This record gives sequence, C-alpha cells and structure tokens, in this order.
Amino acid sequence: TNMNYQDRLYQQKEKALYRSLSLSDPSLVDLQSNDYLGYARLMEVGKIAAHLTIKGATGSRLISGNNTQHETTEKLLSQYFNAKGALLFSSGYQANIGVLSCIAHRGDVFIYDEYIHASMHDGMRLSHAERHSFRHNDLNDLEEKLKKHSGSGRIIVAVESLYSMTGTVIDIDELLVLNAKYDFTLVLDEAHAVGVSGRDYKGVGYEKAHEFQNLIRIITFGKAFGYAGAAVLATELIREYLINFSRPFIYTTAIPINDAATISQLIDYHSNNHKPNEELDKLIKYYLSQVTSFNSNLTITSNQGPVQFLTIGDAPTTIGLEKNLLFKGLQVKAIRPPTVPAGHAGLRISLHSYNTSEEFDILFKTLNNVS
Repeated sequence: TNMNYQDRLYQQKEKALYRSLSLSDPSLVDLQSNDYLGYARLMEVGKIAAHLTIKGATGSRLISGNNTQHETTEKLLSQYFNAKGALLFSSGYQANIGVLSCIAHRGDVFIYDEYIHASMHDGMRLSHAERHSFRHNDLNDLEEKLKKHSGSGRIIVAVESLYSMTGTVIDIDELLVLNAKYDFTLVLDEAHAVGVSGRDYKGVGYEKAHEFQNLIRIITFGKAFGYAGAAVLATELIREYLINFSRPFIYTTAIPINDAATISQLIDYHSNNHKPNEELDKLIKYYLSQVTSFNSNLTITSNQGPVQFLTIGDAPTTIGLEKNLLFKGLQVKAIRPPTVPAGHAGLRISLHSYNTSEEFDILFKTLNNVS
C-alpha cells in the first residue's frame, strides 16, 4: 500500500495490534518470560557462569573470530545432544534463517507446519524453493502434502517440537515413520523444548536423533537455559556445508568468547542439576489439574510443557485482560495476530520452576471472572 509510516501505525492501534516496548518488573509475578528453569536468575546472583573474562570476538568465524572456546563448546554440544556436529549462531532467529535459506534451492519443496516460527518463514523465503503449509500438528495432512509433492525435488519438512505459542508438541514417533517412508530432510526447531522436554530434558528429538534420515535440529539458549545464542545440530557434512554457504554465519561477527564459555557452563550445570526441572514438572501438573475446570467460556490448550495458551478471541479483550492481570501483580503476555491467526488472540502463560501454586490460584481467580 501507499500508506505512510504514521498511517500504518495508526491502523495497528485501531486494531489493537500496536506493539511497544515495556520493562519487566522483577517485583511482579513472572508468567511471561522464557526463563522456564530460572537459570537467568541464577546467573544474576553468580551461581552459574561467574567470573568469566569478557573478550570480544573481533570478527566472523571465518576471519579472526574463531576461538578454541567456540570449538570446545560445539564439541560439548554435539556430544551432549547426540549429534555428529554442532555449529554456534548468535540467536535462534539467525540459526533458522542460516539453515533454511541455504539447504534448499529452486525446484526443491518446503512443507511446513502453519504455526512455525517467523524466522523459519523468513529463511524459506530467502531460499527460492516452493513453500506449502500443512494444518497445525496434523501429520495426516503432512502426509497428504508429502504424497502430492513427491518427486518434485528435494523435500524439506520444517516443524517445531514444542510450539512457542500454543504449547502443542509434535508426535516424534509418527514423524519418524513418515521420514522413513518419504525420505525428506527434517528441520526440527527445538527452541522451546530443549532443557525442559524429552529424555533427560534434552529435547523431543534427542532420543531418536540417529534414527532419522537427514535431521537438522535447532536449539537455543535464550529459553530454558536463560541466556542467549543458538546452535545447529546435524551431521559433520551439514556443519561443513553451513560454514560454506550459510550467509548469516559467514557474514556475522562470531558470538563473544565468554558467551560460548557460558553456554558450556550452562550445559554442565543442567546435566548435574535436575531439581529446577523437577520443580517445574510439579508446577505444570498443578496448573493442569486446576486449569481445565476454572472457566468454561475460555478455550484452553492444556499441554505437558511450560507453555500454556488460553484463547480469548478478539485482540481488544485480550489486551484488557493482560492489563487486568498486571494490576493483580501478574505479568502475562497477550498474543495477537499476526503471531496467531485472526480471531485467535489469547494469553500465553509461561510456567517456571520458581512460580508457586498460590500465584496460579490468583491467575485462575482473575480469569474465572471473564465472561
């Protein structure tokens, strides 16, 4: 359209879709962050990754930025997460763009879940391959699309393991059956699953990683690990390919050396301390035991993971509810289109190891009054 910047912003406000930055208040109850295990809080008080020497990367990994710490961390990640190779990226967004933009070309076909991360969409667009969606978490619909496009070129399936807005989880066993049948490359975005889901909390794809043909996993350290950065887990061949053809990797300054060291320390801490996971699992069970009975007017997506979603419907009502909860001392995030489909605005509730059942009781009492 020919609308100027001001007109477009005004239109966003009219639709209750306007975004603005706000500061999190540490004195309020956190039901909005991705710090599911409380690691960010532990780092603040020096219980994880204390006394690291700050040192800049000085350049991209291919120029001057590669350091033994990067390679040590990558080796640790590949061993810990049951992968042949690992490659660090500055963020999950960059990792998704870095992978999807270069692993497919004209004539290839992406088949993707309609609810995947925005970064996956952006990466696919850069590749020039065909793109076809399937209904959210509907593997029957995925199979129909696989049948339809079989023989069209290389097929890449893009999904999340734990969906960041709905909290739904992929059926990894059924996906494995389809992978054996149709021989596609699977890009599994484990951003919200790693650290909290799967065997030993290493992600949904961890246990069966080597049973898949052509599996690429994206993991991040800004969610359950409470920090920042990401890694691609794949074969050594794919790692080498990304170093040669992934433009976001080639042309970006390497992550700082202390970031790579912090990631190593977080992995070490996580492997030896499952108490935060146990606390989180208890709270998830409590939440699920209470949430299904408190308000029949709301569409409740109940999941076994830390991401829960309550569908309200229209954006203005959802924003009003977010403000009401904030007044009660609860920080909960309203999620609106285009992050979710039109008519499906709602509250994304993040559960953490440091939340309490009493805090959930306040949440339920407030939501119980929604008509």
